[in-house]
Amino acid sequence: MARLSQAPSLKLFQQVAIAFTVGLALLGLAAVAPAGRQLPDDAKFAKAAEFNHPYFKFGTRILRLAVGGKIFNEQNIIITPAAAPAKANVLYKTDFYGDISAVWILSDEDAKPYLDRLPRPPPKENRQ
Repeated sequence: MARLSQAPSLKLFQQVAIAFTVGLALLGLAAVAPAGRQLPDDAKFAKAAEFNHPYFKFGTRILRLAVGGKIFNEQNIIITPAAAPAKANVLYKTDFYGDISAVWILSDEDAKPYLDRLPRPPPKENRQ
């Protein structure tokens, strides 16, 4: 008799366990799906910025990385200045003193919208 009364609760336990496992699997898939990189709207873009710690060179302009300045790589992980590439397309923000407070190293995909906004040089005339 004892076995008959336990059978429904065992079946219920199995159903709950399966539902819980499926829920965790779906949650795991949602965590793996790329959510898109959040980049600041008020940051400035620099094409092919050169980095030589603690300085960044943007064309002819040279700025210093502020004390406590953060460098974010393509995966939005804070990296040390030694791990930063020597040259990359970046977004940057400056502090009150004009030093760089944060730098986002851009992947080719991240940089594309900013590169598209840059002014194009006029076409060269073909003189003969």
